[in-house]
Amino acid sequence: MTATNQAMYDVGEYGAAGDGKTLDTNAVREDVQLLVQRRPAVEIAAERTCPALYAKHVKGLRIRGFELEWAGVMPAYCRSGLGIEWFADVTIEGFRGRQPRPDEGAAIVLRDGRGAVVRNSAAAPGSARFLHAERVDGAALYTGNVALEARQAVGPEGHGFAMLGNIERTDEGSEEVSS
Repeated sequence: MTATNQAMYDVGEYGAAGDGKTLDTNAVREDVQLLVQRRPAVEIAAERTCPALYAKHVKGLRIRGFELEWAGVMPAYCRSGLGIEWFADVTIEGFRGRQPRPDEGAAIVLRDGRGAVVRNSAAAPGSARFLHAERVDGAALYTGNVALEARQAVGPEGHGFAMLGNIERTDEGSEEVSS
């Protein structure tokens, strides 16, 4: 895993966040395998959800070759695999995973950002929604992804992503390639 030109604050077992005043720029996460396990001694009353990898106030973040697995049943506040908020120009490539609780939540959540690419990634078995995008402006591309294991590839409606060359499940359970 490499990180370049990145300032991180509040680093702990639940992730890292920027200072909220400036965008952390050009961070790279490559070839990461993450296995998340519940620690019985740690129970918190969470006001927010906790993804396995969380980024906030980032610019130029690139995540490549990220494999995510969950061991055991996670607490209710664990709702997504990747969670990225208040961003500019994010690229996710070669991600494979799902949300922590089967059939509930989303593998990837993008919120309040501008410019995003999700490509050559795959939903793991038990995925509810592969990509959940809210208030993502600017160029947004979803291409070359395999979401056969997800009940829904991308949502909610009006997500704004251009979709090209993806393989996903239809309502009838057959495969479909977006063009």
